[in-house]
Amino acid sequence: MKKKFFSIVSAALMMAMSVGASSSCKFFFQEDDDKQKTVMNVCLNPEVEFLLDGNNKVISVNAINEEGNLIISSEAFSDVEGKSAEEAAKLFVQVSKETGYLVQSEVQVGENELKISLSGDTELASTLYNSVETQVKNYLESVDIQATVQQQAAITEEKLKALVEECAPYIETAEMEYAELMNTLIESRKETAEFYSQELKEVYYEAKAFAMEQASLEVMRDKLSLLQKAAFDICTGEYNLAVKAIEAQRYIFVVGENSTYNLALKALQQIKIDYIKARTEIKVGGFTAEVKLNLEGLQAMVAEAEAAIHQAVEQVNEVLDVQLNVATMQYTKALDILAQEKIKAEENLPKIAEKRQNMQKTFFESFERDYGSAAKAVKKSWTDMETALRSTVSVNTEVEVG
Repeated sequence: MKKKFFSIVSAALMMAMSVGASSSCKFFFQEDDDKQKTVMNVCLNPEVEFLLDGNNKVISVNAINEEGNLIISSEAFSDVEGKSAEEAAKLFVQVSKETGYLVQSEVQVGENELKISLSGDTELASTLYNSVETQVKNYLESVDIQATVQQQAAITEEKLKALVEECAPYIETAEMEYAELMNTLIESRKETAEFYSQELKEVYYEAKAFAMEQASLEVMRDKLSLLQKAAFDICTGEYNLAVKAIEAQRYIFVVGENSTYNLALKALQQIKIDYIKARTEIKVGGFTAEVKLNLEGLQAMVAEAEAAIHQAVEQVNEVLDVQLNVATMQYTKALDILAQEKIKAEENLPKIAEKRQNMQKTFFESFERDYGSAAKAVKKSWTDMETALRSTVSVNTEVEVG
C-alpha cells in the first residue's frame, strides 16, 4: 500500500521538491567513521537483516519476512546489538535450531539451506562471509546438524536504494552515496526495532512519510499569499482527511489485533507449529509413504495460510483505492499552487530540515501511543509460538537422545 501511494505522489512531488528531498536528509545523517557499514541478510526460511558498523558489530536487526520476527523477538536476541557478525549469524542459527526451523534428523531437498548476502565492497564482503561461514559451520558441526551454507548475490547499491525508499519514500535516493544510504537505513530500522510485524512496519513508514511531507508543505505554505493560502488549505485539508481514512482502514484490516491480516497470521503460526512438530518427530530413516503424505498435507495448509495473508493485504489495497485517489488528487492540487507561485523547496531547505527534525521528535511517541497495543499483541503471538516450538523440539530431541 505504502509503495503504491508514494509511487503515484512522488512523481508530482519531485517536480517541486526533488532537490529538497535528497538534500535535506543530509541534515540528519553524518558518517561517524571512515569504515564501511554493511548489510548482512541471513535466510533459512525465517529471514533476518543485520546492519553492521565499520567494525562488523551489530547496530540493528530487522525481520525481512514474518517468520523472521519469531527469531528476532526471541529473548536470545535481546542483547544482539554489539555482537560481531559471526556471533549474530551463529545466534540466528541457534534460535532456528531450537525452534525447529533447522531439521535435526534426515534432511530433505530444500531443508537446512542457509543463505547469506552482504552489501558493500566485494573484497571486504568476501572476507567477512568466509569468517561468518566458518563460525556457522563450526556451530552446526558441534550440534550434529547437516546443513549447507551459501553466499548469495551481493546486496547492491540499487537494492540499498530500494530499501531506503521503502523506509523513507519522501527521500530521493538517486544521488545518494553508499555511506549515506546505510546511515539512512540504519536510522529507519532503529525506529521500528520493536515492531515485530511486517505490516506494522509498513504502516509506520507510511505514516511517517505522510507526516514528513506535511511538515514540508507547511513550510512552503508560509510563502503563499493570503488568497493562495485559503486555496492551499482546502487542498491539504482534504488530503489530510483522506490520509486519516487510509490509516484508519489499515488499522482495521492489517494492524489491529483482530484485523484480517493478524487473524490470518495467527492461523499461519498455528499451522507452522503443527508442521514443525510433525517434522521434528521424524527420526532418521522414518520417511515412510504415510509420513510424507502427512507432511505434504501440512505443507499445503501452510501455503494456504500464507496465501490468506497476501490476500488480506490485497483486499485492503482495493478498499483504499478511493481514498488513495482523493489523497493523490488533492496533493497534486497543492503542489500545483506552489508551482504557480514559483515556490521552490531548494530555496527553503534549512527550514524544511528543521521542521522535519522537530516532527521526528514527537512522531514516534504519537505512533507508539496509537499502535502500542497492536505491537504488544503481535509480539506476544510470536513469543507464544516460540514457546510452543521450543517445547516441541526439546521433547523430541530428548526422546531421540534417550
